[in-house]
Amino acid sequence: MKSLENKNKDGAQEKKQEPQLASSEGQKPQKSINDYKRIGILVAIIIIIAAAAAIYVDSPKGCSSVVFSTQRNICFATEAAATGNSTMCYSISPKQLQEPCLENVAYATKNASICNSISNSTVADSCIGNLSITTGNESLCASMQNSSSKSECLYSFAKSKNFSDVSYCSGISNSAMYGDCAASNTYVLAMKTGNPSYCSEMDHASGTGVPTSDLLGLLPQAQSSKLSSSGIILLNASNSDVCYYSVAVAFDNLSTCGNLQGLISASCKYYVNSITAAKQILNLSAVISKCDEAGIYGGSATTNACLIGFALSYENATYCSPITNSSVQSTCVSEVASRQANSST
Repeated sequence: MKSLENKNKDGAQEKKQEPQLASSEGQKPQKSINDYKRIGILVAIIIIIAAAAAIYVDSPKGCSSVVFSTQRNICFATEAAATGNSTMCYSISPKQLQEPCLENVAYATKNASICNSISNSTVADSCIGNLSITTGNESLCASMQNSSSKSECLYSFAKSKNFSDVSYCSGISNSAMYGDCAASNTYVLAMKTGNPSYCSEMDHASGTGVPTSDLLGLLPQAQSSKLSSSGIILLNASNSDVCYYSVAVAFDNLSTCGNLQGLISASCKYYVNSITAAKQILNLSAVISKCDEAGIYGGSATTNACLIGFALSYENATYCSPITNSSVQSTCVSEVASRQANSST
């Protein structure tokens, strides 16, 4: 009996322990899921940190390990320019993105041979042209094989030097471009020396004709502030006429106006007289009367040029008011405002 009772007791104890065992086993799967989640989050963070760090690596091997193509290309391009190692550009894909990389390395190292390694001839020539200007090395233009590109490069180089030396134009094979280069140089000489005899050479030298605004843009502030591009443009002047007009006005030389003919001669004389006269207050009717006289030679263009001359000379926008063309009048007013601003500084 005792033996049987002991068995029953043992059985009861085993039955009582079973729920605890089941309960203990039921908790294990829940713990395992949380662990996996925690590990997954840690792995994801590590991957993100590694990818971010790879973007800023400073070696070819490191750039190659960058996952995303855009960041990888930036890595190669940045490192190539920083180290001057153009071969790194060839690791960039697609191929057309290699050209700006090579160009930047050429600029960074001032090495024109890298420009020549660019397969696109237009980009290569542009690279050499820009490098010739930034380094002040005219011979880089001369090394170009394409004559058209060579002429454009030499013209741009001469312009960057403000056409201060006609020798910069000598290698330009394009006749029109050479003429404009030489004419610009002649204009600079005339305005530098105040000698109008240079002006007679301009039309002979000029090819297609240098825009008036481009010529005036070559002048120092002290001279350009005396001239009105809008007033001269209205007169439809040739390059030599612009030169005579500019010398006469910039140097207050009335006799130089005698080299001009017709309406531009009259406008030149009125303009020089207006800037050399004593700074007396002229009433509007007096100015209109004087400019109407100028208009006899060339109509409204001469009258408007005269009014602009007086307005700028006296820094008085009131003299712009008789101009009937609203666009020309607006230009006159804005130029007076610019003149006043320059005078106050």
